[in-house]
Amino acid sequence: MLPYYILLFAPLLFSLYAQHGRITVYNKINTKEQKWVIGSFFIISLLMLALRGLACGSDTRNYLYYYNVDLPLSFGAILQKYNIEVVFHLLTKAITVISKDFQFYLAVIAVICIVPLWKLYKEESELPYLSIILFLTVAPFSIYFSGLRQALAITATPIAYYFCKKKKLIPYIITCAFAITFHQSAIMLFLMYPIYRAKITRNWLYFVIPIMALTLVFNSRIYTMIAPLMGERYFERYGTTSSTGAYSVILLLLVLAIFSIVVPDDDQMDDNTIGLRNLLFLSVCLQCFAPVNTIAMRMNYYYLIFVPLTISKVVTRSKPQYRQIAYLATIGMCTVFLLYFIYQMYKSADIMQLYPYVGFWQNS
Repeated sequence: MLPYYILLFAPLLFSLYAQHGRITVYNKINTKEQKWVIGSFFIISLLMLALRGLACGSDTRNYLYYYNVDLPLSFGAILQKYNIEVVFHLLTKAITVISKDFQFYLAVIAVICIVPLWKLYKEESELPYLSIILFLTVAPFSIYFSGLRQALAITATPIAYYFCKKKKLIPYIITCAFAITFHQSAIMLFLMYPIYRAKITRNWLYFVIPIMALTLVFNSRIYTMIAPLMGERYFERYGTTSSTGAYSVILLLLVLAIFSIVVPDDDQMDDNTIGLRNLLFLSVCLQCFAPVNTIAMRMNYYYLIFVPLTISKVVTRSKPQYRQIAYLATIGMCTVFLLYFIYQMYKSADIMQLYPYVGFWQNS
């Protein structure tokens, strides 16, 4: 478990050093020391991903199988063999041209997945350690150890977000389309531009909140309607609905959404922060499908990575009368989610097979 403890506490030590032992929530933090908080976390994450063994991640051995299948094929043969998510297989083949070592392959994929995410958090997070601890517990941290195809598709999310901010519609569309060639669920990225650009002010919340409620009430019917959009193979595997009892994350996201409505000062909410809050509302709606299908949560992975950034921006824009609440909430969230992650290491079902960490030198 030692690598996970280093992942948790190395950024915390940097954070305490940068802030002289206190947590600041009153204005944006963008110092060199604070960037080391983010940097240390993603450097450690990258090393853990690159050096993990076959037993770390539930699908790692499956990707070794795909790797061995693609290894002897030519690029032309791969184009003939696969008709969906073909760019993933082309990328796999391209890496084998450089080295036929599967560990090198995992390292390259780790770099591709982590670097854009690192850049996003370095530029957008205003309370780095809060963002880190929320990323570990709310965002799809585990998918980077297991689902390589979707992790690569998620890599397109920060790029699509950049084009949303810059109002570059055509590059945004191209980015979303490219992401689908890695994982079909990336079709959900096409929701980002219209939702992010929407002017959802406080007055709009009278409509947004009922929409969230209706999505939860009619989640089964709505999911049955949208699942075919993921493609025929996806629908055949995951198109049916059943009760999963997955309500805890919905409740958490709903609490964070309410927090993002009540706490911030509207005069300090710039367009980017409003856009990110819009994506949080979208994330709540998408999470409402998790109770009817175990795979439905994957639709939300593309937006969960923004939740830690949104909350960091909301906290630093708190109303004067809520600053003490924002301060206590920041400390509370950091403490509770840190302890929760440690609890998960020992007591969770560990479906993704993350714990304990297994390095490549432990392969058998």
